[in-house]
Amino acid sequence: MKKTIKKMSAILAGATMIGATVLGAMAYDLSSYPSPFVTDGVFNGKLVVGEMAKPSDMLGVTDIAASLQAASKTAVAGGSGVSTTVTGGKDYDEIVLNGAWGSAVNLTDTKLSGFKDTTTRFNDDDIDYHEQLELGATAFEFQTSSDGEKDFANQVYAITDASAIEYRLYFDDYVNTSLVGSGTGEDYLEFALLGRQLTVTGVDADDYGFTVEASSEHFLKQGQEVEVAGKTVTLERVGETSVIVVVDGQRKVIASTGSATFDEADDFEVEVESIFYEQGATDNGANLKLGDSLTESAQSGQPAELFGEPDKTTEADWLWSIDLSSETAGEQYVGIVNNIDRTDLDSSEKERPALALGEELSFPNNYVSMQFYALETAYDDYQTVTLEYVYQSIDLDDDNTMTVSDGSGLILSADEQIFEVDGIETDTVYIVDNGAAAYEVWYDDGSDEVNASTTSAVVTIKVDDDSITLERPAVVDSLINFTDFTKAFNLTNGGVDAVYFFVETDNSDEHFGLLDEDEAGELQYSSTGLQGGVADIGTKDYDYMTDFGVIIPEPKSQFGSGSSFEIMVPTNQQKATLLVKTSTTSVGPSGDDSGAYTINPIPVGATILDKDAEGLVGTTPLVVVGGPFVNTISAELMGNPTTEDINAMFEPGLAKIKLYADKNAILVAGYNAQDTLGAAYVLADYVDYALTGSEVEVVVPSLQSLSVRTPTLPSDKADVPVAPVEPQTE
Repeated sequence: MKKTIKKMSAILAGATMIGATVLGAMAYDLSSYPSPFVTDGVFNGKLVVGEMAKPSDMLGVTDIAASLQAASKTAVAGGSGVSTTVTGGKDYDEIVLNGAWGSAVNLTDTKLSGFKDTTTRFNDDDIDYHEQLELGATAFEFQTSSDGEKDFANQVYAITDASAIEYRLYFDDYVNTSLVGSGTGEDYLEFALLGRQLTVTGVDADDYGFTVEASSEHFLKQGQEVEVAGKTVTLERVGETSVIVVVDGQRKVIASTGSATFDEADDFEVEVESIFYEQGATDNGANLKLGDSLTESAQSGQPAELFGEPDKTTEADWLWSIDLSSETAGEQYVGIVNNIDRTDLDSSEKERPALALGEELSFPNNYVSMQFYALETAYDDYQTVTLEYVYQSIDLDDDNTMTVSDGSGLILSADEQIFEVDGIETDTVYIVDNGAAAYEVWYDDGSDEVNASTTSAVVTIKVDDDSITLERPAVVDSLINFTDFTKAFNLTNGGVDAVYFFVETDNSDEHFGLLDEDEAGELQYSSTGLQGGVADIGTKDYDYMTDFGVIIPEPKSQFGSGSSFEIMVPTNQQKATLLVKTSTTSVGPSGDDSGAYTINPIPVGATILDKDAEGLVGTTPLVVVGGPFVNTISAELMGNPTTEDINAMFEPGLAKIKLYADKNAILVAGYNAQDTLGAAYVLADYVDYALTGSEVEVVVPSLQSLSVRTPTLPSDKADVPVAPVEPQTE
């Protein structure tokens, strides 16, 4: 179920109700939600669930609480910072290129909003469980063309190690799997996995694979129809012991508690769970289980078909990861693991491309995602540096005592003053061959006056907090030994990596290197900054990005055959940011008035049982989940209806969200547990559903297909029509 929380500004706009009091000083309706439960960014109410309710009611409360937490924040004023604030997620920044992304991490509900740490009921015991995302140390690497595929060219891509990306649901209490499905439905194991409510009906004693209900349950009256999985299902006729069901035109008779497969409708399956029949009645009906398959199996290492994966292991993105064998509390788990590595840009049934900037790898239902969120330097913020070789045509004069006439050498130029020599920033630097190994460094000081440097051994290219230096042959020769080329220049950056190129200053043809063509040895790259690991890159016919993030566009076409070539320099050493997020994670700038927030945690104890909420109606804002049969506070809000009244207020597949403004309470209730959970999903996703008025009706054909409409059923005891009294005759 998608539960996206909209932008923070939209949340705050709906969450803040200036001047409102706990008792509602001004009129409000569902469009004001989450007021009055969140006022001035602080949650001040209670969430009430019935003591006798099913576990799914608690799941609904958990989702509503996560939504309210996202709204419980206040804007703070700040300075001009540009860092990012992540709420309900986790970001990992300053990840170096072509290296490990970080250490292995396990993320739970303390970092990821919407992840559950809750309880289910099984075999008359409470079973605690929690969700966990596990990312190994090799899960991601942010690669460039210098370490990965040449198709990466001038961009960074995130490659993945599939086996190191896994989601698990851990049972914190021991589950005796031999009892699952051993008796009645009360022995089924129910839990929410990746946002989907599962009912496990059996566990294999050998491999601990399990069987789960895959259908959705619907109550239909005779003549009614419903659409499920793209199929139109009609309950055509109801008898005492059987029904007639039509699926996309194919008709079959199904006995009570029996099932049928409709082969003309892609093997769609129908099971009759119960029949409600009274001779002569016009509202006879049946509870039907409907789906492409009534059950699905889950086995460790096999495709997670329950979540839409293909049945071929080689083509599935996600495989089951299950270990229920342990008898130690906290060691049993159910989950899925990524299956296909992303190492290049190929895409097919058995291949997935590496992640480009902004792209993400998502678990089923978009329950949790890992996004290549940002780079230190945007691609369009690179600076271009031109290096030009000139033969006997450099004429320089510093108006003092030093001059150069008909000099040969190297000219570095840029559009901005990104070079620094002798503490002076400049956009042009000359490195002149004076016949000595040291070379002379000259620069334009901005007033068209060229000065000779007598102190600098290097030219610095400023990269904000970092720098790239151009080292001349005398320095380079002490670092690395080139037998063929003695006039080597070095672009280095604090030992991260280095690019070496060669200038033949006696060459009147004005080209780099010895020959007027690309030479493998004339442009070299070292990922260590030293002689070790040197790679020839002069023949590369694609853009080449280094570990630092320097880009050399198509070395083969640039280097050797011309008198100049370009490099592109980042404004900072290029590093990546990985964002782990759920559908309720919010990301925004911090340090200014446009998006910095203080999170106001919902206090411990905000969720209470109905027996502990007595006396709070009308004095404390309440979100009440569950119908009057299972929640005494619901019954109180609805006027303590009789069983007959309740039957008139609810129908299968329908639920309601009603605001009792005079009592500062919202009721979330449905015909059955699934209907109630569907209404809870809608309230949790209140922004997307744009709730209005004092009451809405939620249509719940399945938890994956929800809609909202105006009410069609009575909502309180007072609204239930009273049977007319027959007049007495004398």
